[in-house]
Amino acid sequence: MKVIDVPTRSGVTNRIIFLATPEPKATLILFVGGHGGLQIFQGGSAKSLEGNFLFRSRIEFASHGFNVAVIASPSDRMKFPFLYGFRHSEEHSEDIKEIIKFLQLQAKKPVWLIGTSRGAESVMSVGLKLQG
Repeated sequence: MKVIDVPTRSGVTNRIIFLATPEPKATLILFVGGHGGLQIFQGGSAKSLEGNFLFRSRIEFASHGFNVAVIASPSDRMKFPFLYGFRHSEEHSEDIKEIIKFLQLQAKKPVWLIGTSRGAESVMSVGLKLQG
């Protein structure tokens, strides 16, 4: 497991927890619900939302042959309201686009977006904006 600050927009990074597996089937990007402000520490724990189903299940997904990236809020959204009011923005989609590019450099496999609750809003919005 690695904690990586991925450069996204100008002057902005997005911290992810990345679990790599040998011969991955695909790469999963996990979007937690609620305010999305995990505030990931260097060791891979989070200040909040650690009880979220996807956050708790990251190792289980990896054990089934998937690379896994857990997304936190970007560096310019590190305090409340975190991702509230941001999940449908062009900036959020741009951040995720850059994270997808980074993850595809790690493994030339499909990237699947998975979200629960408000995380599903991110998945839908990003999916619509990044078609093609």
